[in-house]
Amino acid sequence: MGGTENATPCPDRPDNTLQAALEGATAPAPRAPPNCPHCALPQDRYRTLYDGHWVLLEPRNLVPAHTVPPPRRWVSTSDGAAMNLWDAEPVVHR
Repeated sequence: MGGTENATPCPDRPDNTLQAALEGATAPAPRAPPNCPHCALPQDRYRTLYDGHWVLLEPRNLVPAHTVPPPRRWVSTSDGAAMNLWDAEPVVHR
């Protein structure tokens, strides 16, 4: 009754390394300088929702969300973490 036959154990916290890498959350941890690996300019470092993974974002550089490719759309949450929206479309305010 109810589809509980599948009792395959799964980890409480799966390794998110692959998903973090796919989303670009590959920045060095806080002791390393938060510089862009491509241009060496200083960046803002944000922790992500993937434990132990960080992302570098351009400081004070706000761009229209529709100009950013969907897998690269990051927003900061109320607790200061960065979250990737993937294919979520921006909300149009009228």
